[in-house]
Amino acid sequence: MADIPEIKEAIDSLAEFKGEFDNENKTPWVEEVRNLVPRRTTVGIPFDLIKLPKEKRKAIPDGTLYGPMGTILVDMDGKKNLAQIIYEALWETEKELSEELFKTYVEAVKYFADAGYVEFI
Repeated sequence: MADIPEIKEAIDSLAEFKGEFDNENKTPWVEEVRNLVPRRTTVGIPFDLIKLPKEKRKAIPDGTLYGPMGTILVDMDGKKNLAQIIYEALWETEKELSEELFKTYVEAVKYFADAGYVEFI
């Protein structure tokens, strides 16, 4: 690995922040999704909802593409759990972590799963 101080500093910062998250955020919403590992079933970000009948389509947080929701969908690699993905997306987009915001993203991901755009492995 290259010895680049800026990268090491960023990794250390994220690890420190992750420790805070793991220790301080034991809400029911976080605990519920710690064991859910999502993976997109389609190529790209599913923002059209074409798989759903028109009457079942609804607005997605951040218009799907803008803000944490887009980051959450992109980070679904089938390796990270949903709590980690949401947490990292909020950190990357500099959004304040709250239980209500966390719940919003969990519900949106479950909506995508119900529509067949995401699966939990």
